[in-house]
Amino acid sequence: MQNIESKVREFFREDDWKFTEPKEHIFQTGARAKSSDCTLIFHCKEEQQHLVVIGFKPSVIPEEYRLKAAELLTRANYKLGLGSFGMDFSDGEFRFRIGLDVEDGALSYTMVRNITHIAVQMFDQMYPCLMKLIYGNGDIIELFNEWLEK
Repeated sequence: MQNIESKVREFFREDDWKFTEPKEHIFQTGARAKSSDCTLIFHCKEEQQHLVVIGFKPSVIPEEYRLKAAELLTRANYKLGLGSFGMDFSDGEFRFRIGLDVEDGALSYTMVRNITHIAVQMFDQMYPCLMKLIYGNGDIIELFNEWLEK
């Protein structure tokens, strides 16, 4: 059984990321992309041999826009090959989650880097669409098509 946490630490070291360890098997860092910044959580599930990376921004979507945002995120999820968007209906937190099952495989620096970059990129691509939905009262279909073009 490989040590997933050591591979995540290796990625942070190699790419010079600052991080914290708020809980056992959890790493937290921040990322800044073109359109937004987000918090990244790396959940290292050693026993199951899973690595889950979540990019999120708390309390982004006001309550009155959550149903529309849920439709936009669901439309996007239908088109995704990897990962998924989500939203917490109770507080409006928006997130993108992606994971790997590495049982009987070898988790590499490249795999950690790739899922990290996918999480940041997907978060960054959807964030402007959500802001246009909320602050520009954008049309869901138009915003979805805009997201598809990215």
